[in-house]
Amino acid sequence: MDFLEKLERLCDLAADIPRKRWSDLLDLVCEDDSELRHEALSLFDNLAADSGFLERPLISLELPELARFLTQVPKPPETVPERRIGNYRIDGILGRGGMAIIYDARQRSPDRQVALKLLYPGPITPHLARRFQREIELMGRLQHPGIVQVFEAGIQDVPAPEGGMQRLPFIAMERVDGPRLDDYLEQTELSIRQRLELFVQVCEAVDHAHSRGVLHRDLKPSNIVIDEHGHPKLIDFGIARPLFPSSSSTPLTTTGQILGSLPYLSPEQLQGGPNRVDQRSDIYSLGIILFEMLTGRPPFDIDHLSLAEAATVLATTTLPSLDLEDTLLSEPLGRLVARALAPVRAQRYRRVSELRRTLQRALRQISEI
Repeated sequence: MDFLEKLERLCDLAADIPRKRWSDLLDLVCEDDSELRHEALSLFDNLAADSGFLERPLISLELPELARFLTQVPKPPETVPERRIGNYRIDGILGRGGMAIIYDARQRSPDRQVALKLLYPGPITPHLARRFQREIELMGRLQHPGIVQVFEAGIQDVPAPEGGMQRLPFIAMERVDGPRLDDYLEQTELSIRQRLELFVQVCEAVDHAHSRGVLHRDLKPSNIVIDEHGHPKLIDFGIARPLFPSSSSTPLTTTGQILGSLPYLSPEQLQGGPNRVDQRSDIYSLGIILFEMLTGRPPFDIDHLSLAEAATVLATTTLPSLDLEDTLLSEPLGRLVARALAPVRAQRYRRVSELRRTLQRALRQISEI
């Protein structure tokens, strides 16, 4: 797991154990990693300040159980556990994440190839189970050609690490055979206009998600796959959240918790405040993606920095200018990207549709010259 995944993992665990066990948790996970411990302590201070948080912990793990949980869960299976899981024949492994594995599978009825996402077998906290269930619920709202489609979701029996069987939630999704966005751009020689047309399709998919009340929160090139027809599809809604949470819904992200990929996080996401995150946070991530699509490089070099250092860079560094070969596009696109990447949310586009229309208008104006 990378640095941010470890921090996310720590916050997930902290949400599921009593506060008095936090010190034990840090000792087990951080060991000699002083930077990880420092960042985690900062986040835990924010968690403790959140009124009512962890006053009634969901579960109470003793130290040996916690150690077993930490050593087992982050380790993904190296091989396919068996040839069949329920209604699905397992043909291989497509990918592994911090908490789940995606199998290349064949559904028996109807007969089709799918991507089957399962949590790693082993101890599962209530917090993690709720997060996976929310991913299923949110993806079920979405029906758009630019978003990977969910075919089925439910519970399946899978082999447990200690023997026997364990019931785990699963999602059977459309399998998209194709490269991720950044690899696709390296493999093809698309013009600036073709790249912009591709980006417009990404915006349409994100706009659909927002219109159905879903924030992606982890928009990045590796979560955009290009299908066989050259069209982009959004994948991985693992940390998505409702745009308008109901008053009765249980929050899964707490104050101080950082989720997402550092180079694509908005300033408010870096600050760890879930109530500050809305459509404009996804718009910021889209601005980073667009800058990279146009220039081949990120606007800010923060991938190697700590969270605090990254936040300082975003707050103090001027956005580099767009120097495109098509000089007619440099000025209007520069203004568009600058607004999408405004450090203050209120200065960004309010809706993805507004960003998309501005881009399409600029393309039409240039075409008429």
